[in-house]
Amino acid sequence: MTYRKRNEHKYTRALFNTGDEQICSYCGDPASTKDHVLPLVWADTQLEGQHIIVPACVECNAMAGGKKFVDIYEKLCWLHKRIRTKYANILSTPDWDERELEEMEIVLRGYVENSLNLKARIHERLAWGKDVIKNVERSLANVNKRR
Repeated sequence: MTYRKRNEHKYTRALFNTGDEQICSYCGDPASTKDHVLPLVWADTQLEGQHIIVPACVECNAMAGGKKFVDIYEKLCWLHKRIRTKYANILSTPDWDERELEEMEIVLRGYVENSLNLKARIHERLAWGKDVIKNVERSLANVNKRR
């Protein structure tokens, strides 16, 4: 592997923007980091200096780490599987109807409502991205054809 200066890399940015706010490419949460789809530890030998970078939340970026994936869609599916595993207890929380919640004392009701809200948010994260990722892959394929 040859050493390259950081500024010699060519970067391709595939960003999903909603106005000025960037959102995680994998789960839809606010993105606070940038993720190399092919981690830098693999990039020098695989892409000859071209790196695909997407916005990611800290959790998704950390979960993927330096793992190697064939493409961004495979990475998305792997991350969704990890999220399902990590939050399995919350996802298995039973659903309560409004009448049942009203019968609970206030502390228990608050705990159950928080669990149900978290469960709904995790379902939103798991539903995020599959169509968006396919569109980005098509766009990147078109960019690579032009080069």
